Amino acid sequence: MVRRTWLSCLVVASLLWGSGSSLAQQPTPIAVVSISGYDELRGDLEMIGKLGGTPELAKMVEGFIAIGTGGRGLAGLDKARPLGAVVYVDGEEFPVIGFVPVTNLKSLLQALAGPLGEAKDAGQGVYEISVGETSLYVKQQGGWAFVASEKDLLDKAPADPLKLLAGQEKKYDLAVSLSVKNLPEHLRNMVAGLLQMGAQQALEKQPGETDEQHQLRVKLAQRSLEEAIKQINDLDTVLLGLNIDQKTKTAYVDLQVTAKPGTQMAKEAAMAAKVESQMLGFVLPDAVFSVRATGPITEADRTSMKEIFPQLKKQLLEQLQDQGLSDEQIKKAKELLEELFTLLEESAEAKAMDMAASLVLKADALSLLMGGSVPNGTKIEAWFKKLVKAVQEEEPAIENHVKLNADTYEGVNLHVATVPLPPDTPDAEKLSKLLGPQLDIVLGTAPNALYLAIGQDAEKLLKKAITQSKQKAGTPVIPTEMSFSLGKFLQFLQDVAEDQGPQERMVLQSLTKILAKSGGKDNITLKVTPVPNGVQIRLELQEGVLSIFGALPQMGMIMGAPGMPAAPKLEF
Repeated sequence: MVRRTWLSCLVVASLLWGSGSSLAQQPTPIAVVSISGYDELRGDLEMIGKLGGTPELAKMVEGFIAIGTGGRGLAGLDKARPLGAVVYVDGEEFPVIGFVPVTNLKSLLQALAGPLGEAKDAGQGVYEISVGETSLYVKQQGGWAFVASEKDLLDKAPADPLKLLAGQEKKYDLAVSLSVKNLPEHLRNMVAGLLQMGAQQALEKQPGETDEQHQLRVKLAQRSLEEAIKQINDLDTVLLGLNIDQKTKTAYVDLQVTAKPGTQMAKEAAMAAKVESQMLGFVLPDAVFSVRATGPITEADRTSMKEIFPQLKKQLLEQLQDQGLSDEQIKKAKELLEELFTLLEESAEAKAMDMAASLVLKADALSLLMGGSVPNGTKIEAWFKKLVKAVQEEEPAIENHVKLNADTYEGVNLHVATVPLPPDTPDAEKLSKLLGPQLDIVLGTAPNALYLAIGQDAEKLLKKAITQSKQKAGTPVIPTEMSFSLGKFLQFLQDVAEDQGPQERMVLQSLTKILAKSGGKDNITLKVTPVPNGVQIRLELQEGVLSIFGALPQMGMIMGAPGMPAAPKLEF
């Protein structure tokens, strides 16, 4: 669902390129751009500056504006209200009308004469500004200044631009809303043709690619192309919004895609709106990175996976011939590969997925934890035991490091492997501190799930995750969540990296101190949330990450950026 959402949005952007034209009597809006307003943006900058120890950041930006406008600032601009633009569709043209809130248009034009050029009277209350070889026409109507590339377009200016914004200016600092359903059919057909042309050029046979590999790649690409075209035809709206929230001290980018009611995309979105996870114990609060994905698997995705397996199996079987193995070894390896791909094909029949993973990075511990649902866990366990037996026949010493069915915990069979770290391993001391004297690996198998833990206290971590997952089983969740802790990651680098130069070390220490002030609110998260007939993808930056943006002027001084004054002593 998410993969195809991104694919559809990438293509929609190509539909909005056109030149100005006189509008029909009843123009159809195809896109609306909204900006929250000067005061709101200034407040955002002020907040970010304070977070990063640069409270004068907003004043610095105003200073640049004052320099560019000859000391006039933005006189004549109504700084409390939003501004934006509307894109119409008129045949094969996409005329644009911008709107800016003003208290006095003449004052604003005089202030902008430096950066834009002098405004000339074009008659009927219209001003003309020449920007290079392009002319812009501006006219005030009520409390709005309307801007267009042709004078006649101003006669079609909306009576109330706020109705076009539909409240987006209150939700986002910057938003672009596309009404895909309003695209004429001939434009959709044109895009489909362009996609097909591009696909043909990209799918030419590559050097070293076999005929079978090429045929498979072409087949998969053609399927993706067909789905992309279908998705575009099913789309209703696409919204891209950016907001800096001064109350929560976060910033986020939303991509919201909705489909026409009754379409396959709308049905899939409805299915994703009601999901529960059985793997919540594998999302660790102290992880540097964690991910969880839960929800239905579409028929198209299942088909694509199953089409890849035969070619991949054939490649692996062919590579066995180049490994210097005996005939008996090749025979056993082929049997194992055949069984493995049979299991993968069975797994691909699953109609839903539920998985979670976490990576913990600390100066004295590294751990990876994973869990996922499978329809044939018992068969996978049997195959794994057969693999271990085959390896032991070739390397009897493996028996000392692998223990099958080492324990059973809450219905999960635990298989433990220990891999001693060779003393001559590069950075052996560092690795021993992170992993312990040996690398511990624990595989957990259950009829409907597989689990994996790697690192120090692997078995303890895995058991705890299994218990917590059972306790939280059935909890409603959104389809996808990912989280990356920038603070924990930078702290880990600072603790383990010993070959940094003085400048790199100073910057790393400064960033770590800045993030520490946020009290752990330093995550970058990605969340996929169902909305009516569609899905919303949100990338969010927490307070600590924003503080780094606010500290950039100071960091520039630390790094000795050209044109920056000597850096004062900074206290974080």
